[in-house]
Amino acid sequence: MKNKIRILASGIAILLASYLIGQNIILPLRSPEASEGPTAAIGEAFDWIEGFDNLELYGYGETDDNPWSSTVAKIDASGEVPGGIFITSGTGVGANVELKEGSTLEISAGIHPWVAEYSDGAVLEIQYLESGKKESKLLGEYEIKDLTQVSIEVGLGEYANTKGIIKVICSAEKSGDSSGDWILITRMSLGDGMHRQEGLINGQRGFLCSVHYFADEWPINFWSCELLDIDQDFEQIVSDGFNSIILVVPWREFQPTFSPVSYNEDALEKLRMIMEKAEEYDLSVMVRVGYIWDYYQDEESQCTERFYDIVGDRGIQEAWLDYCATLYRVLNEYPNFAGGFITWEDFWANIYLGDILDEKEQKARAGKTGFQEWIKDHYSIKQLNGQYGAAVKDYSEIGIPKRADSMMELWYAYIDEFLMRLLEESQEYFPNLSMEVRTDWDIFHNVSGEQIYYKHDETYSCADSSFTSVMYGIPQGCLNQGERLHYDEAMEKTEYILGSIMEQNQKKPIYIDQFLFADNTPGFEMNAQIYDDELEDYLMNVDSILEKYTLGYGVWAYKNYAANLLYNPQFGKDMEGWGTDNSEIVVEEGNKKMRIRKGGQISQTIPNLRIQYPSPQYSISADVIVEGDTNITFVLGKETKTVKVSESGKISVELTVDTPDKFSINADKDIIIDNVKVYNHVQNGFLYDLEGNVQEALDGIQYLNKHLGSR
Repeated sequence: MKNKIRILASGIAILLASYLIGQNIILPLRSPEASEGPTAAIGEAFDWIEGFDNLELYGYGETDDNPWSSTVAKIDASGEVPGGIFITSGTGVGANVELKEGSTLEISAGIHPWVAEYSDGAVLEIQYLESGKKESKLLGEYEIKDLTQVSIEVGLGEYANTKGIIKVICSAEKSGDSSGDWILITRMSLGDGMHRQEGLINGQRGFLCSVHYFADEWPINFWSCELLDIDQDFEQIVSDGFNSIILVVPWREFQPTFSPVSYNEDALEKLRMIMEKAEEYDLSVMVRVGYIWDYYQDEESQCTERFYDIVGDRGIQEAWLDYCATLYRVLNEYPNFAGGFITWEDFWANIYLGDILDEKEQKARAGKTGFQEWIKDHYSIKQLNGQYGAAVKDYSEIGIPKRADSMMELWYAYIDEFLMRLLEESQEYFPNLSMEVRTDWDIFHNVSGEQIYYKHDETYSCADSSFTSVMYGIPQGCLNQGERLHYDEAMEKTEYILGSIMEQNQKKPIYIDQFLFADNTPGFEMNAQIYDDELEDYLMNVDSILEKYTLGYGVWAYKNYAANLLYNPQFGKDMEGWGTDNSEIVVEEGNKKMRIRKGGQISQTIPNLRIQYPSPQYSISADVIVEGDTNITFVLGKETKTVKVSESGKISVELTVDTPDKFSINADKDIIIDNVKVYNHVQNGFLYDLEGNVQEALDGIQYLNKHLGSR
């Protein structure tokens, strides 16, 4: 038991003190059959606080132990304390519900401020008693402590198309001490996850038409750019019929270290600024949580390492959960926050470990990740050797398999299982977090050498999320031998793929976070594509399919972007990432630029991991201000090129470079330079080119948005 509780110096204190010693008057729970209660259907956005008079009350009784004279009550706001539903240990509320696809229960709750210092916490239990069943199913237990508001989101997709009663019960913390266990529920509603509250999908549109927002850069260095044109960008996005943006949030750039856990406050502040600006333009915001790629401090460590190490390292997993919680706290401050998702893409480098590690490293990694122990729990040595041709005598001999090995089936299964565990844990800190699941089939070979396809459909439900996120492109379901499709053929495949996913994800709606109706990614030139002159026909007719299976879509490249190798290329973060000699930052109308004086230089090291594409043909571009004829020299790797510039403006040069490991700029006169790009690939989104000129798919996308927006 806790130390004796001090007497409060207020009228409330007397009532509180009697409560703290008099918990024994709580009545037993009443049977849910004793009351018909309300029926809440999805789409009605049933609010439990507003509908309190119709709720089933459990353990209700009159008492003099608190100011509201009852063990369960709806209370009004008092001073800085919000109103809501008040429940004490052994009490709770319930409602009869009819659950639909995507049904989600959302709760915000905390210990009542008046007793927070006396309470050691309480547990909020959420139960579901399906009609015709005798026992309730425990949907979750959530520890409520101190003054912290806990945001809980429970996906109910497993019980879609059923009727029953949802019960929300307060019980003492595991210590068994119920002193001060006053839980105040400030928000509780039944909805469908993505459409769960006012402002979630801003503008009352009900269908997410989204663009990934990278401003004038690309996803890997976006968070270091200045965002000077964000108003112009958002105006254009809205004018094209989009109602939402997607932000990729790199894990390492936002959380640079694990021990101790630290955060990049500049990045968090920029996130807040973007959220506020998006709200001004009535744009909802989805976030991709944990983007693998970033240039932040990449000279010190590789951004990919933590995505390897998180598999099997509990310390890193806990840091990840802290990252999820931190992001959610920031994002949830804004009414236009629409939700988030992780993606298999960011964790998928683990699949290739067997191909890049030597045998000793394969075994060490298999032990570190827990793969050996997992196999031990599922297979005998005899089974491994017989079914998979492992040829091992002990589990310690098992390594991460190569992709051609028959045991690759087990590694796929293990990574899928890990991702689902991580997602489930993450959802406790980032409610309704979904995952972009891998819908392509992977190949492995059995012991006979036969080619077998591995499907990742066990991940499709995304645990408790109310929706499943996917990347969908025209090549899915095709041979990908350079074929071209008519638009109606493409539509048939689109419906088949989306329908197949929904058949395997508990019929949850799909969010296509990357809708790749066309693509120019290097290495995928043989992928199937729609005939160029039929792309618009596809976009103008696919709306009915998207409405049937999805709650929205996003385009990856709204504006074509150059795969820039440079960090902080706009100097928005001053000299960060740059080596400088006789150079300085200047500011012109809020725009930061770099002045390189005669004889000076700026330079940047380019780690190998930044080189995403194989072409040795590089373009260098920059905005320069010069006074008279000026020779500007660019050095990339071992190659040098000097250009004579007579007028201020944008300049560009071309170089053939095998190893672009370093970059520098100098001049024979003072110059001012900005917006520097070094790249060997331009990603085409088919809407706007690098200069902002309209491309071939824009009319079709505008038409699609107009029709989906009226849904």
